[in-house]
Amino acid sequence: VIDEFINGLDDSYWKVRYYAAIGLGKYGDENVIEDLIEHINDENIMVQEEILWALNRILWRDEAKAKFKRLSESKVNSVFEKVGSKSESIRIRTIWVIEASEDVRGIPYLIKLLGDESKEVKIRAIWALEKLKAKNAGYAIEALLEDPSVKVKIESIKALSRLKSEESIEGLVKKLKDPDENVRIYALWALERFKNPLTYDGIVNCLKDQSRKVREYAIKVIEELNDKNFIPFLKKIVSDENTDIEAKLSGLKLLGKIGDEETGKFLLNLTRCENPAVRKGAVEALFMIDKFNPDFLKQLCFMESFDPDWRVRKTSSRLLAKVIGEMENMVSSSEEKEKVLQIVESLQQARNLRRLLKSMAESEYPELREKMVELCLKKPYPELSKNLREMFEEPDIVLKRKVALVLGEIKDKKAIPLLKNGLKSYDTELQLNCAYALAKMGRRDGLPIALNLLRSDNVEFQKRSAEILALLRDKKTSDILLKKLVNSELEVKVVCAWALARMGEIKGAELLVKLSEENIEPVRTYANQYLSDPSIPYYIKAKIPKLREEFRRSRIGIIEISPKIAKAYHVDGVIIIDGKDEDRFWKIIEKEDNFLTIDEKVNSDYQTKVGIGYDDKYIYFLVICEDPDTSQIELKSRDFITVSINPKNSFKEWYQFVVHPLGVVNYSYIWKFYKDDEPEKKWESSWKVKTSVEEDRWIAEIAIPLSDLKVDKITSGTKWGINFHRDSERIPPSTWTGRIDNPEQFGVLIFE
Repeated sequence: VIDEFINGLDDSYWKVRYYAAIGLGKYGDENVIEDLIEHINDENIMVQEEILWALNRILWRDEAKAKFKRLSESKVNSVFEKVGSKSESIRIRTIWVIEASEDVRGIPYLIKLLGDESKEVKIRAIWALEKLKAKNAGYAIEALLEDPSVKVKIESIKALSRLKSEESIEGLVKKLKDPDENVRIYALWALERFKNPLTYDGIVNCLKDQSRKVREYAIKVIEELNDKNFIPFLKKIVSDENTDIEAKLSGLKLLGKIGDEETGKFLLNLTRCENPAVRKGAVEALFMIDKFNPDFLKQLCFMESFDPDWRVRKTSSRLLAKVIGEMENMVSSSEEKEKVLQIVESLQQARNLRRLLKSMAESEYPELREKMVELCLKKPYPELSKNLREMFEEPDIVLKRKVALVLGEIKDKKAIPLLKNGLKSYDTELQLNCAYALAKMGRRDGLPIALNLLRSDNVEFQKRSAEILALLRDKKTSDILLKKLVNSELEVKVVCAWALARMGEIKGAELLVKLSEENIEPVRTYANQYLSDPSIPYYIKAKIPKLREEFRRSRIGIIEISPKIAKAYHVDGVIIIDGKDEDRFWKIIEKEDNFLTIDEKVNSDYQTKVGIGYDDKYIYFLVICEDPDTSQIELKSRDFITVSINPKNSFKEWYQFVVHPLGVVNYSYIWKFYKDDEPEKKWESSWKVKTSVEEDRWIAEIAIPLSDLKVDKITSGTKWGINFHRDSERIPPSTWTGRIDNPEQFGVLIFE
């Protein structure tokens, strides 16, 4: 039969040749390949098609493939050259033959077909090249990425990916901006398989794509690759002001999933962003990176209560609830309790902390119970009084001391019998703490103990005893307290002065005023707190302003032999308030420095420079603050610059403007010496301020409307009083010239 089919290929009638080709394709084997090739150029196109189809069917057998590959160049070329046929069907069937034969000699012919006018031919050629693993066809296939046909572009992308054509990566990246969303999606699919960091910038930029499908696929690619090399590009897209909010939020979420410790610092900074959606996304991302990070938890507590946007507050509260919930489970684990001890203080301001504190109070581990009491000392929770009473009855004397103080702070009347019993303890400190707790509830049971220990050599016992006398306000003890004002340590004196002031003794108020004006911490802070005590009699409080003024006249500050002089220069152009020193005006004018430390009255090691300008509407300040480690600056850190302005050169009132480096605390007010019963002046300024924090300095740029200072116009030669004060927790406080609350020590500002 095979021989008859072979003879049939030479028949004069085309249909015989046609059916002969069909028969050979159906029943033939590798031995008929050459016969078919000899008749490949039959004059009838339908016969040619069937011969090519017959070859295709036979060549899928391994023996046939092997024989075909052994054929001479001239014989196989007669088949391959059919790619030049005018018939699309012939060209396609030729592709099938090359693909079935797996003969690499056909690759150049397939590459030639990539330029075919037929979309179908190009696609079939791409598939065949992929099947033959024709890596040398990469550039030719890459050229099809610009083909007008979307299907051709997509198949080219697939082939380049499967061929792992590294040289085509740049072309694939360009396709991320193709007009067709499907092409962009397939480009992402291909680039995911290359895992080349050079493509990550382009992949991340797809988060900004107009197509939701493209954005979602880009997110999937980044999540699947989970490569830290994405982080810089994600940070860039999140920080870019031109990025739409949806892309920023996607970037934040991805940073949360693949970010590291450094990413956490970046995100923590974003929690201070003006956009509430960014702040919300930043805290959610931080939660994914390290939900137990102390800095993050402190910020979360702050945002739960003080963020201006209700959605951010709600999100912060929800995340804190999850953290607290997990920590509640951790208190029962011997391995995880240490982690609770390390981070629980960061949750001090969390609204739902009482849940965790209750679990800690009921824990079998004494260190957790003790930590709970320490936290309650800072912020008492009356709801925990039952737990505290139970803990007071434990044998641990150190724990009992602390619990006694907390019971006093929450005024737990049910604990009075326990506290009275504690007065009989062999431990002196416990006796004193019980006396204090009873005094907080108005009970005098511990008064004898307080009077006795006020004479102790232990300074802490003296302070606690004086506090008890202050709480009880027993005027019979005033003589003892007056003696302590003379012959005790300063930190004891301030408590005794407070006790006397509460009893109506003017000498107590006098000493508190004096100590509140001294640069001695923490005594100054305590004195100011005590002076604001509403329990001090009204007639004593009314005398405080006068006492301050009298002390002001006699106190000693940093006195300049002659007043310091600063110059304000006229601004001809425009100053952009952006917290930078890049405006040309700031670069060319002279700036004031030589700030002095307040305590030692020597030049500060970390200087502050101030430039001053003015125009018809504003007075401008540029303040540059050197700082050895700006990474320590936090929302709650005591880092401030205060500008004191005295346009009228008054000795009674002037203006003060206070700026925090993170821009979260900016306030202005009128500083003045108030007379008795004089109400506080209500005043607000519409001033502008922007700040920026760099590695070794922070900058504040300020614009204050002249109208807010009740100034209509500034003329050359005008003189104002001026001073600057810098406060910090980490470096010594410094001043430009003297005290900012004493206009006699101000410098002179001359307007050029």
